[in-house]
Amino acid sequence: MKRTVIVTGSASGLGSAVAEKLRDLGDRVIGVDFSHAEVTADLSTVAGRLEGAEKALELSGGTIHSIVACAEFNVPKPVAISVNFFGVTHFVEALSDILTENRHTSVITFTDTQKEIPVCENLVSAMLAGDEPRALFLGQNLADVSLEQGQLNYTSSKRALHTWIDTQRDHKQWAGAGISLHSIDRSTWRNHHNMADLLDVVVSLTHPMPYAV
Repeated sequence: MKRTVIVTGSASGLGSAVAEKLRDLGDRVIGVDFSHAEVTADLSTVAGRLEGAEKALELSGGTIHSIVACAEFNVPKPVAISVNFFGVTHFVEALSDILTENRHTSVITFTDTQKEIPVCENLVSAMLAGDEPRALFLGQNLADVSLEQGQLNYTSSKRALHTWIDTQRDHKQWAGAGISLHSIDRSTWRNHHNMADLLDVVVSLTHPMPYAV
């Protein structure tokens, strides 16, 4: 079955590879990125996320089967928090109603859960509480200390996203509404698999089996 898939970060890197793979399979892909995409949007801002979601919905004609959230910033600055965590969760939540209407839909995210990678627990907690202003405040404080501390913005955003997916996936709003949430650990694939295998996994998750009724 050919599907309509939203791919954030589609203009480069993993997002570009995912978009190309899905298009080769005949899926309709609506890319979202800062530029060179069907939808240009700044996912680091609340307004940009909502506008991006609205434009993607408009282009989709009301049919969205999957969202593959590839957009990310690997930088030692608070913008990593805005894009990597809130840019995913807010964007997905903004499109959750249409995902529910289409049923048997999926959301695929990319995280990093290596336990040896340090994170800032207070920052992770702020993100999971949905408090973006506090998270950005804490992130800026880390960035002001050193580049090493600033890098906790990135690692913490990825840990928070993994935890959000893990705690949200079984809720009525998601699994109960026919939406499957997935977190792919990029560190595992970097160490033990190749890009072709990773893309195959993404394809399988964007074409999920129907939930049992």
